[in-house]
Amino acid sequence: MRILACLVLLASAHPIAGGGRRGAGPPRRAARGRAVTISALASPPPAAATAIVGGGPAGLATAIMLARRGWRDIHVFDRLAPPPAPDDAGVWSETARFYLLGLGGRGQLALRALGCWDDVSRFTTRVVGRRDWSPGGDPDGVERIFVDRKFATEVIARDRLVGALHAHVTERYAGAVTLHHGCECARVDWAADGRGATLQLSLIHI
Repeated sequence: MRILACLVLLASAHPIAGGGRRGAGPPRRAARGRAVTISALASPPPAAATAIVGGGPAGLATAIMLARRGWRDIHVFDRLAPPPAPDDAGVWSETARFYLLGLGGRGQLALRALGCWDDVSRFTTRVVGRRDWSPGGDPDGVERIFVDRKFATEVIARDRLVGALHAHVTERYAGAVTLHHGCECARVDWAADGRGATLQLSLIHI
């Protein structure tokens, strides 16, 4: 079984509040102005079976990408319970309870390339600026409105993004992708030739 580390596809989603870091999600600007896009990424031949550890935005986006490329027998393992439906108003009505992500141009283009932007954008809110606070500054903060950006930031709760991608996978790629919840990866034993591995999973009561 091939095991993938899922770290980059949606790294262009940046936090609206709290910590975190910005990654370099495609398309991105490489050295000397050369653009790197999803189509330029290496595409290894399909494995007999593939395990993706982590069912967050990056893990689910990776599963979608591989399924679109014709891979089958893809297994996504996540320690948490399945996410709530993205259209469950009873869950998502209190925005302040959730960690929000801002999807800029790179994140939107990546999701479009994966064919799932329409399923995600139904649940985003467009913002055209932000308010910044600095130590010792105006307690009301400084409002910044952006009028010259090609892409307006689309804001969505991180867990709602997971729910939208989860629904996209189950509705469109059920024949290629199996989602396993309540499974924690405890150990990975790599084959001597480096061409496969065995996962040791711990079942979690959820």
